[in-house]
Amino acid sequence: IKESGQTLEESVKIELKALTEQIKEKTALLKATQGDIRELTVGLKELIEKKETEEILTIYNQVIEIQEYRNGILKEINDLLKEIKELLP
Repeated sequence: IKESGQTLEESVKIELKALTEQIKEKTALLKATQGDIRELTVGLKELIEKKETEEILTIYNQVIEIQEYRNGILKEINDLLKEIKELLP
């Protein structure tokens, strides 16, 4: 935008700033879940060897919940990026 010499309306700048803040918040939520799956699966090999099926299923269900949560956040970020793209000339 700077290179082309175009300027944005003040209302667009405000909206872009708000969308950018939302993306930062969503990114922080993603970062907060980093390593959660790894922590859950640390002792999984031993549980499989011992055939502790209930515990294994519990862990896998927790992994699925984390993945679904993270995927939801990524979708929200993607939607925000689409909004930003629509605002830009």
